[in-house]
Amino acid sequence: MRPVSNVANVALLALFVAGCGSSQQPSVTPTPPEQPAAPTIVTASLEDVGLSSSALDRSVDPCDDFYQFACGGWIAETEIPADKSRWSRSFSEIFERNEKTLRDILDKAAQNPEADEVSAKIGPFYAACMEEEVIEQAGLEPIQPLLDKAKRVKTPKDVALLTAELHKRKIFPLFDISASQDFKDASRMIAYLDQNGLGLPDRDYYLRTDEASKALRKRYEDHIRKMLELAGMKPKQAGEAAIEVIAIETALAEASKTRVERRDPVGLYNKVDREGLPKLANDFAWDAYFQALGHDDIRDVNVTAPAFFEKIGQLLREVKGPGWQAYFQWHIVHATAPLLPKAFVEENFAFESALTGAKELPERWKRCVASTDRALGELLAQPFVKETFPGHAKEAVETMVHEIGRVFSGELDRLDWMDEETRKRAHEKLASMAYLIGYPDKWKSYDFSIGGSYAENVLEARAFDLSRELAKVGKPVDREEWHMTPPTVNAYYHPLYITWSSRRGSSSRRFMAKTRVSRSTSAAWAW
Repeated sequence: MRPVSNVANVALLALFVAGCGSSQQPSVTPTPPEQPAAPTIVTASLEDVGLSSSALDRSVDPCDDFYQFACGGWIAETEIPADKSRWSRSFSEIFERNEKTLRDILDKAAQNPEADEVSAKIGPFYAACMEEEVIEQAGLEPIQPLLDKAKRVKTPKDVALLTAELHKRKIFPLFDISASQDFKDASRMIAYLDQNGLGLPDRDYYLRTDEASKALRKRYEDHIRKMLELAGMKPKQAGEAAIEVIAIETALAEASKTRVERRDPVGLYNKVDREGLPKLANDFAWDAYFQALGHDDIRDVNVTAPAFFEKIGQLLREVKGPGWQAYFQWHIVHATAPLLPKAFVEENFAFESALTGAKELPERWKRCVASTDRALGELLAQPFVKETFPGHAKEAVETMVHEIGRVFSGELDRLDWMDEETRKRAHEKLASMAYLIGYPDKWKSYDFSIGGSYAENVLEARAFDLSRELAKVGKPVDREEWHMTPPTVNAYYHPLYITWSSRRGSSSRRFMAKTRVSRSTSAAWAW
């Protein structure tokens, strides 16, 4: 018997709250279906409630260093697994347990895809990922059409058309596109164009002048060369192409906003719409881009970094065809490496390990579980919920959360430091909270074909996901949409959901409680 049930895990995770908006505003704080009975005091050890006394460091006074007191024993005894860049006592351990549950579900679905409609999707997707021999035999075939198009790029219009072709598959050279709420009208969705197109994690990796950064950039250049050689380039050609790629990416990095600048929401809001894009980058064929993307109807557009897009326009005038050919081929291979034969996967991980510190590539099944969760998350979640969160579990957690809200409301009335106006607003905020617990009331559909190679399946999933995302532009915000899959142990806060309700006189929050940690290094191997 497990020390703590899945229900209890979700209940504990419910304390790690993240707020987002609600489409409805209840007039009073929600209350549980029934008033709970008077609590019964029960004496229990840490082990009785799923914790471990060995995790404590009793040599430390908790009043001096509570973290060391609570976790010091666990830190001293625990090593980060070789295939992870980080490890925590709570989320990571739950993630690992749930990962095994998902594997069992997917193994059964792969063996019997005819069992039901869910298995018919998740089973073949997972099975294709696990078929390493088939992936080896396919080689570059799944991405060869994209590579061939990259080799033919010559003009600025060619750049725009191929950019759209790659963006459709969530391969993001130059910039990326997504749908999000309008900062100044958070009730509706608009398109966002954001800086992107770098192979290293951040602009500073290109611009820092310390010796370690210089060494890492040299290693990155060698990595590009090796990957392009694997993709069919001759060694000399690959070396020259790597230099071209570094030059373009460095220029983009110089025009990119810093992490600090990207924390300024005012600076990130530059609503130029379709008509304003040519003023930023006139040499980029914007109309051709949106047509090729399949969303020529998009008109409402925000640009997060105008100077970055001006730089794109400048590069289109300065960089010749061979430079763009190298740049696009690199980004195609870079974005699809985890989907390709073993040589690509291993070279990709060899460089990733220098960035993350992970010493070993996660086992194949772990990468395939993560990939299936990413591509078909709310399908995979359905058997997971049945197995780990059944019956009245959701109702029980909702009751607990509502009771926390009720008690908190009473505490507000007893705060002597809060004036009446502030107290009133606090009650309004509490009353407007909505709760998304465990899993959504309505599951997402995944209307794309599965049955090709693993890489083809993933690219189909990416294309479907982006198309669904961009179809939201111009429409009202769906405040019941989940932005993580239900098997994810995590929570999140969406400030724009607060903003919209604040315009109506109160704040609105969405409460998320999930059942699995978000991936760090594993995510890199899923897509």
